[in-house]
Amino acid sequence: MTGRKQKGSVLVVALLVSSIIFVAGLGFAGQTRFQYKQAWQAGRAAEALAIAEAGIEDALSKLRHDHDFPPKSADDQLLYSYEDTLSDSRGDIVGSYQVNIDRTSTLTEHKVMIVRSKGRLGPSSAPLAERTLEIEFDVDPARSSFYEVINWSDLGGF
Repeated sequence: MTGRKQKGSVLVVALLVSSIIFVAGLGFAGQTRFQYKQAWQAGRAAEALAIAEAGIEDALSKLRHDHDFPPKSADDQLLYSYEDTLSDSRGDIVGSYQVNIDRTSTLTEHKVMIVRSKGRLGPSSAPLAERTLEIEFDVDPARSSFYEVINWSDLGGF
């Protein structure tokens, strides 16, 4: 009889140990899935940030080098915006950026222009990630810092 009790005890202990290992494995798998999802989202956010930076650089380049930018029809406008789409080498849309130029502070003694760029990864209608950057730069030609960036802010995104 003692042999049967021992076999039954071993079976119960083996089932208990197996259950503990199974539950621990489920917890590990869930944690790994969560970490993978976080890494995927961080990668998408970095891509959206790069797109927003491209919008900032595009706006700065146009403001510094294109004397017809913003267009003459926008001279009376203190707020101006435009959007551009980015494609890869195959022509597939990667994302887009929307640039807003705020010239209201150029009328004050500080003579600062604000440029905000929202980068979107994927289609504009349903982006995979978004990131917004904002810069302020000096537009007073009397100062040596003319057209230099004086503040750069990452406004975040999803």
